[in-house]
Amino acid sequence: MLDTDYHFLAIKAVIKENSADKAWRVMKSIKTICIAIFTIMVILITVSPGLCAGKKQQVSKEDTIPTDSGKTIQCNVNSTFSIVLDSNPTTGYRWQLASSQNGALLKLIGSQYRAPETELAGAGGEEIWSFKALSVGQTTIIFEYMRPWEKGKEPIKRTVFTVHIQ
Repeated sequence: MLDTDYHFLAIKAVIKENSADKAWRVMKSIKTICIAIFTIMVILITVSPGLCAGKKQQVSKEDTIPTDSGKTIQCNVNSTFSIVLDSNPTTGYRWQLASSQNGALLKLIGSQYRAPETELAGAGGEEIWSFKALSVGQTTIIFEYMRPWEKGKEPIKRTVFTVHIQ
């Protein structure tokens, strides 16, 4: 072998050593970046329920009626009241207004879901149904707790309220 061949082999070995060192540094940098990304993801997943929840919907404190089935509600003409029903939409179940209340006596203002105060996944909240009394008389409100897409199935709960408007 010529003397230049040894120099060439020595240079080639140094290049290989430098390439391996450079590759090791690159791998170390990639590992550090992956750990940083993983840490950020863990932090975001931990904090995100609070961020996603945002502000809780506020319901005005009108007359709130408990969920006792058979409850009689007394109210005056032009007054509003809300019925609050425990609900957990994560199960697919929702309260539905089953009765066709007398539209001349009572008007449905609206309904909304109020999420629970806890950040636990799957925890139930409340559905708030608000009504306005339009004229003197008596009517019935019937709610059924069911999955809307399950046609022909009986509800798992039913609650009935009698409304006396003075």
